[in-house]
Amino acid sequence: MNALLFGGVRRHHDFLYEAGYDVSWFIARDAQLPEDLSSPPRRLIAYAPDDPLELLVDLAKLLHAQFGFERVFAFHDDSQELAIRIAAALGLGFSVSIDALRNTRDKAATRRALAQAKVPSCWHASAVDAAALLRVLGYCILPKVVIKPVAGTGSRNVIAFEGPASVSRAQIDAQVSDYPVLVEAFLEGKEYSVETCSANGRHYVLGITEKFVESGSFVECGHLFPARLDATATAAITDYVARVLDAAGVDNTPTHTEIMLGADGPQLIETHTRVGGDWIPTLVHETTGIDLYELGARLQIGDAAAFVEQQCATPVYNGVCGIRYLMPGAYGGRVVKEVHGVDEARALPGVMEVYLVRKPGERIKQSRDSFSRLAYVRAKAATREELVDTLDAAIGSLRYEFE
Repeated sequence: MNALLFGGVRRHHDFLYEAGYDVSWFIARDAQLPEDLSSPPRRLIAYAPDDPLELLVDLAKLLHAQFGFERVFAFHDDSQELAIRIAAALGLGFSVSIDALRNTRDKAATRRALAQAKVPSCWHASAVDAAALLRVLGYCILPKVVIKPVAGTGSRNVIAFEGPASVSRAQIDAQVSDYPVLVEAFLEGKEYSVETCSANGRHYVLGITEKFVESGSFVECGHLFPARLDATATAAITDYVARVLDAAGVDNTPTHTEIMLGADGPQLIETHTRVGGDWIPTLVHETTGIDLYELGARLQIGDAAAFVEQQCATPVYNGVCGIRYLMPGAYGGRVVKEVHGVDEARALPGVMEVYLVRKPGERIKQSRDSFSRLAYVRAKAATREELVDTLDAAIGSLRYEFE
């Protein structure tokens, strides 16, 4: 069985190799990892991010003529449009529709889809450049807004402005980049994400993740799964997310939907036609036994509705799992000399993994996004209280020394 694969989320790839697929893997050169050179695919094609679509289509056609691809796979939403276009050029299908992808990948399109379906959504406006953004902020009467790239990820270039009507052009030029941007009302409440698998028009909720965000930024610093919520809040969130996914036209894919639960109920932050990052699928697997990476691969292979229903209809939770990140704080730009306390953290009961993202000799990133974190600890416990205590103790054991 020959398959064409695009982009990352490598844990999905493992299932393809185990299933016996002979994989030809297209990956953008700036997304390639050193270990990819020794990975199982028979062919690894690294392309430049600015290579034209026509070149990649022609290359895929040449390979298809030689190997006769049966399937096209792409598990990250930043590669799925390329996969959809090339699949169409080869006369093959893809599990996610182009409309669903655009309605989720483009955050402005998401808001339009919700409005059309009459699904509650926050105030929003788009701006294609700094001049347009200044005009939008100038007539905004909200006390606080969030500005984000319409196709951004990882909390990159997400900022908030208080008193938006008084924001100057100089402030915009200094803090906003990566146009076009979406301007949204700042949502108050508690943040959660909903881990879902959709098949044949049904949305199966595997659970709700409680999220923790670094003070003063939008960067997530921890997750707990499953979240502790009462039945009313759980029903409100799951029903709302199903309406969001229906409005966007999402089907036959895992989804990761971030929401804010406030006094007026849940409100969408964003949704994706992929599994969540930050090891959330691992937290799900460790508490439910459900493998989101396998589900995602099976859904793209096709004819997986019965398997998805069997796995996801009634999830059973065994304990609580969580991850906590060590944030860079004021150490951006400094070089790591040594890291202390790793063995101490690993020895704590319930700790499953301690990983140093930034190691001795590496420079800490100046930016504030999901890619600038220093380390993480992953743990499991019988109760939320025990888990929080374990994560606090483990992350508190790690001490970075800088040059």
